[in-house]
Amino acid sequence: PAIGTYTYCHKQMIMLKFNLAWWLLCTLCVAQASRMETASTAEWFRTAQGTSDRLTRQHDLQFSADFPSTITVLINRSVTYQTIEGFGGAFTESASYVFSKLNSTLQSQVLDMYFSEEGLRYNMARLPIGSCDFSLGVYNYDNVSKDSNLDHFSIDHDKQLIIPFIKQAIETRKKWSNSTLNIVASPWSPPNWMKQLDTMPPYCPHGCSDCNLRDEYKRTWALYFSKFISAYYAEAGIDIWGITIQNEPEYCPPDYEGMHYTPETERDLLKSYLGPQLSKDHPKLKILIYDHNKDHVVEWAKTIYTDADATKYAWGTAVHWYSGDQFDNLNTTHFLFPDKPILATEATDAREENPKNPLWSHGEHYAHDIIGDMNNWVVGF
Repeated sequence: PAIGTYTYCHKQMIMLKFNLAWWLLCTLCVAQASRMETASTAEWFRTAQGTSDRLTRQHDLQFSADFPSTITVLINRSVTYQTIEGFGGAFTESASYVFSKLNSTLQSQVLDMYFSEEGLRYNMARLPIGSCDFSLGVYNYDNVSKDSNLDHFSIDHDKQLIIPFIKQAIETRKKWSNSTLNIVASPWSPPNWMKQLDTMPPYCPHGCSDCNLRDEYKRTWALYFSKFISAYYAEAGIDIWGITIQNEPEYCPPDYEGMHYTPETERDLLKSYLGPQLSKDHPKLKILIYDHNKDHVVEWAKTIYTDADATKYAWGTAVHWYSGDQFDNLNTTHFLFPDKPILATEATDAREENPKNPLWSHGEHYAHDIIGDMNNWVVGF
């Protein structure tokens, strides 16, 4: 699962409200605090259960030297923590398909809600490399068996729905910001012919025993990443900010795309194939390890970051939320490897049975996880 950009027709609207409410509250607090030296008015917005308020602007607050308050908030600007990279969602094929079916007015509203100055101001996004469990069907970028040099590699599939959606999002940001959209790309599976179990679709019907990358295609798989990044820039004008090595490497799904790694096999792929290939072809690219639940993040970080030949290629660690809070594991990982940022890359709550009246508890779940992550060194969500 992935945090959808417009799959919120099913499940994301409650996330949107809470993520936006939390983010906007923080933004307003910081913005207004910085203005208090010269201004005496603060804007505030409210989202509240049992009311019609959904990021509804309330009356402005007027401050003065004798402003009546029993609460004092002290901000120590000399104490700083992690630098926040940003917030975002995922450009899955299903999200892109739903977006494409909207009329132009609704499309503009969606883009404004997420990417405009008045909306969420999303500055990050996740992008599947090939099909995933949020796709309309199974696809990859080179379906020619034994094509070790990837002579038939093509991103034409993504030009139909995904790339147009991304480009509109980027254009919406450009209207108010000079900063770009930082895209993290993640593979669910290589083409089936690169895996031990060479069957279509490229699922893991036998579990993890044969859901692995063949040794003879490790170099090809590293080249696949590089060609994907190059093609997105050359053919669509879209920069890829970073990649994760594998979505959920500990899980071998029987009914959608997946591939298995242990901490050791991911480490070895990184230091011997993926790291050298990408550092040569895309030296500014950020590589994130793991990309799975917080329960085992410490083990993976120790295995990869204590290997000098592997850690030099890794920018940071990606985590998901499905094993529970486990915020202490984030804290431990940070203090063991403080130079390796931690990024939350996936969080999907249950699909809403009634999208027009989503469960408030799902939104609270997102708010709880975002705040807990940020209090334990995570740099984005």
